[in-house]
Amino acid sequence: MNEPTVNIDKFLGLRNTQQSRRLEPGALIVADNVTIDDLGAAVRREGYSKSLTLANVTASFSARDGRSFVVSDGDLLLIDNELGTSILASGLPSDYIWWTEDNSVVLLSTGHLIAPDNSVSTWLIDTPPAPAISAGSGSLPAGLYQVTMTYVVSGGRAGGAATVQQVELLEGSSIRLAASMGAYADGSIYISNTDGSELYFAQAVSVGTTISSLPTALPLEAEQLVGGLIPDTPKALSLHESRLYAASGNIVWFSRPYWWNLFEVQKDYVQLPSEVRLLVSHAEGLIIGTRDEIFVYTDQLIKVADYGVPKGATSDRDDSGVVWFWTDHGMCSALPFTNKTEGDVSVVPGEVCATHLIEYNGFKKLLVLSDGIGVAHNNLL
Repeated sequence: MNEPTVNIDKFLGLRNTQQSRRLEPGALIVADNVTIDDLGAAVRREGYSKSLTLANVTASFSARDGRSFVVSDGDLLLIDNELGTSILASGLPSDYIWWTEDNSVVLLSTGHLIAPDNSVSTWLIDTPPAPAISAGSGSLPAGLYQVTMTYVVSGGRAGGAATVQQVELLEGSSIRLAASMGAYADGSIYISNTDGSELYFAQAVSVGTTISSLPTALPLEAEQLVGGLIPDTPKALSLHESRLYAASGNIVWFSRPYWWNLFEVQKDYVQLPSEVRLLVSHAEGLIIGTRDEIFVYTDQLIKVADYGVPKGATSDRDDSGVVWFWTDHGMCSALPFTNKTEGDVSVVPGEVCATHLIEYNGFKKLLVLSDGIGVAHNNLL
């Protein structure tokens, strides 16, 4: 007597959220190291041969313009299309690094900034201590003057202004300034006109700086008087609507518009119920993934899921602007928020993961790399 058979026209991929006897033909309860193509055929997955050998890789990032970066043994490397490497910077920490980008500018949570030409500087710029000021002889008219300074890094980016000081001068005086530069090579001095309140660029900081003439242009931006760095190392980053959003613990701070390094930390922040692990910009709002929940933030927090996300670089974006991200309950897309896999597949989410959208052999695939730690949300099988 012949055993009953079932013709399988195509494979459907992994299905493990219900008992195997209830699955439709072509569903797989094990799908290790296989890829299902658009015709339902199962083929061996790619990625079995090593293409590049590097020592102690601790971070990597692929920019939307095609550039690829890796941190290996503390060196920030640029990887070219032939898998050649060049060192862009050295001395990076071995801790986990968060990345974000905007208009081909890449920011790292370490404070490094990679420009479109691959030059490296910093976006984390300290606010200097108030310089020591005194009166000397010169040509300034008598009156009350306001004085401050900022640090300046390569590319002309400046930080927040030091506490504004006042100095009363007699006729025919100058302002002498002694600045503490720390690790910074360059700085800018700003002073007011006589008995004025607005501050203008006077000159660059130099040894024994003396100011003997009134400024005429280049006012100090208001943001530089009120903004400074966040009080902790950021644990997630996203550039969203001309601001940098930076998270540490359960707090998300957002910078002043167009000033990635200037935060009014006393008022420009959002507090979440648990640790923030994901920040990703979308045209309709900022997606915030925490340890326990997922939110969308516009001018208010809207919860979209009662489960959280692993740590790591768990999101990517396709050409249409849809954000794809890995969660404790599988792969989701936004916006609108949709869980794409929860009904069919349940796998261990991982404690630290990386997600990337790739195009290969005419197919678009979402690749998730996981450390395999954790518990699947549905343990039926």
